[in-house]
Amino acid sequence: MIDLQFIRPEDAEKISEIAYRLFFEVYPYESEEVVREFLDENQSPESIRMQMGAGIRYAFITLDGETAGYVAFGISDGTMVISKLYLFEDFRGRGVGSETLELVESFAHRECVSVIRLEVNSENTGAIRLYVRKGYAGRGRAGLQGKRLVMEKSLEPDGSWLSP
Repeated sequence: MIDLQFIRPEDAEKISEIAYRLFFEVYPYESEEVVREFLDENQSPESIRMQMGAGIRYAFITLDGETAGYVAFGISDGTMVISKLYLFEDFRGRGVGSETLELVESFAHRECVSVIRLEVNSENTGAIRLYVRKGYAGRGRAGLQGKRLVMEKSLEPDGSWLSP
């Protein structure tokens, strides 16, 4: 069973430790220097605590009690932004990402979110296929040299999800 275990700021070291392991696995096409710089700036325990103080929620993704990865998102003005959704390689292709999105979307629905937005590296074709399959549509590019694809999924006023 897939579950989200939300963390408190005092648990930021645990998420940071996982981030440092995952990012080198997920971004093999980036230089170690680039990945480490990003992690130091964005996924250090201090940075995670700062993000949490600004309303970002972090959660471990678990499958039958085993840590599969983590997710982070924030909600503001009826929009949820998924800032992180990372799975260890052993958990990819097994429906864990799909079920995780469903859990996050259920949370969004309870919080009266009308749009869910995320950015994904344009080279991460597996993640893009997952998001498209789950009803997310491309809305443009972001980041340096437009390397990140902005994707969204909208929620109808009656509570059903709009297809792109």
